[in-house]
Amino acid sequence: MYIMFATGPIQQYRFDLMKETFPDTLREMVIIFTTSYYYKLYKDYHDMCTFINIDDYRNNSSISLEYELFLEVETEPEYWDGISTFCNKHKWPYDIQRFTFVYLLEKNITNFALIDTDVTLSNDVEQHKYFFKSFNSPCFYATHMVHHEDKNTINFLLNNISNDFIKVDFSKEYTQQLDGWIRGFNFRNKTDMQLFFDIWEKAIEVSYRRGIGCITAGELITDNNFLNGLLKGVFANQFNYDIKHAYDVISNKPYNISGKTLLHHQNKIEDNLIFARGTGFDFSGERNIRSFIKTNRAKLLEYYSGAYNIRMTEDHIYLTLKS
Repeated sequence: MYIMFATGPIQQYRFDLMKETFPDTLREMVIIFTTSYYYKLYKDYHDMCTFINIDDYRNNSSISLEYELFLEVETEPEYWDGISTFCNKHKWPYDIQRFTFVYLLEKNITNFALIDTDVTLSNDVEQHKYFFKSFNSPCFYATHMVHHEDKNTINFLLNNISNDFIKVDFSKEYTQQLDGWIRGFNFRNKTDMQLFFDIWEKAIEVSYRRGIGCITAGELITDNNFLNGLLKGVFANQFNYDIKHAYDVISNKPYNISGKTLLHHQNKIEDNLIFARGTGFDFSGERNIRSFIKTNRAKLLEYYSGAYNIRMTEDHIYLTLKS
């Protein structure tokens, strides 16, 4: 299964694209998690795939309810007016993804990929089913960014949570930084998956309580690239998990036997009017998707032309994968 997490009214634009470009895969292979507020706001999209209210699965985590907050607004103008100020105070909490594990464990799902909502999937359901069935040993996969000795995170784990997990060795000084647009997991069993979640949850709890540790703040979001990579390294070293590069499994046999494109990630520009500044596009118009598309039509066609077939309307850019 593919697991997404969505908040904000802008995500409704992305839902429109998903419904149009990979409706079958969306219905059968995607679970979208969101908060109570946005679960209600997204009610018109609940028939396109499975929506889950993540607040039902983090209600026992006082640290999450206190610190992992989201801007709650109904409209695009309210979102653009408020998101920078809100995230300067409350960074968008990437680690909220950990609570998807609670639901997945409940449903006995141990083979899945966390993906961002700007990932485009093929609409071949059987291709995706084959992809997940092809993993025959415990492994993780992600887009490897850099080799990184993150001694601060390692020391934090050793000093603050190692006593809670006496059978786990956090002392290895090497870790891999992993980008967040796809993080694949094929756990050996639910016990391993529960352990991964428990360590992740404890690390985040102590980080927030003490103001130190595993949470690296970007401009507007928290970043768990180092922590996620370290935990996967712990499992690789101690519990015989492989760590694979995402592009190797997405594109090659035995995982992709057809040779057709399974999925592709490219940062959305037209609905990212704050985060995408500095990319060379014209942001001088009104702050909304429709105006941005009108102002940047030719440049957007060029930007998306490499990997996609493009159908552009006044207020949507529909992308389907080239073979």
